[in-house]
Amino acid sequence: MKDKFLELEAILKCAIKPIYKKKHIKKMDETLIQLDNGNLFLVQRALTEVEYELVKIWLESANQGMKSSEYLLLTTSEGYLNYHSEITFPVRLWKIQYKESEIEVKEIIKSTFIDEKIVYTGDDEIVMIIKEKEEEESSVTPYELQSLLEAEALTSIRVTVGSLISHLSEVHLSYVQMNELTELVHEFKQRTQVVYFDAMFFPLMVKRIRMLLKSSDIGSREKLLMEALLKQHIRPVNDQELEQTALVFFENNLNISETANELYIHRNTLIYRLNKLESITGFDIRKFNDAMHYFMSYLGDKIK
Repeated sequence: MKDKFLELEAILKCAIKPIYKKKHIKKMDETLIQLDNGNLFLVQRALTEVEYELVKIWLESANQGMKSSEYLLLTTSEGYLNYHSEITFPVRLWKIQYKESEIEVKEIIKSTFIDEKIVYTGDDEIVMIIKEKEEEESSVTPYELQSLLEAEALTSIRVTVGSLISHLSEVHLSYVQMNELTELVHEFKQRTQVVYFDAMFFPLMVKRIRMLLKSSDIGSREKLLMEALLKQHIRPVNDQELEQTALVFFENNLNISETANELYIHRNTLIYRLNKLESITGFDIRKFNDAMHYFMSYLGDKIK
């Protein structure tokens, strides 16, 4: 890689060096080039548009496989020790997953979040380090970003918002938790396209209980008691229509009219389904306490 840089410097007759601060102030006779993986390089010479594109292609080739400092910050437990860029805390990680239109998605992200750190972590996902905003501050919300990307890039988008981060050393853990949440949403078959870590406490708790029961870190007596508790509490419905009805009912804050409207059914049909669900499980989810117990039972049944 070093040889390629030396060769390029010889061709351009100027120095090229990596830049670790995104807000680097370049001089008039310098050119700043950002690669697709987020790495920045300073060419100590003004380039024409054609030269810029050719040099960027050359740098992409030479830089292939080299990970940005932000990438290492996310993906390694000690990445923060070698991270020197400025981050104003508190922040959250936003993960954007897309199915198609990669170029369009990246362009919209870069133009919308000019001052934020953007990390390309996979072929179909982007992670951003976003400063936590006050309510009165103007900012794009995850819901607005999801709608914007779907409308402009014409592809299915899911935005996952991680836990609140107050220190550089917490970034990697938040990234690991967000990946866990992504897997859980897929397993849980969550409908929503915007997922908040803070709103998924119960599903994550059930998932970790399941993981603990499979590990050797729990005693046989405790494992037996926990498995008995789950077995006694879990009441499978085995009816996808009823399960989906219950989830939509929860999303609409146990409101009969709003749920019936969203499902495009008559309220009497909804009441029939809720009564049928009660006859199967014993939980009348129109009551808060029963709704909470049913939801935990549902999670225990679906999350393995």
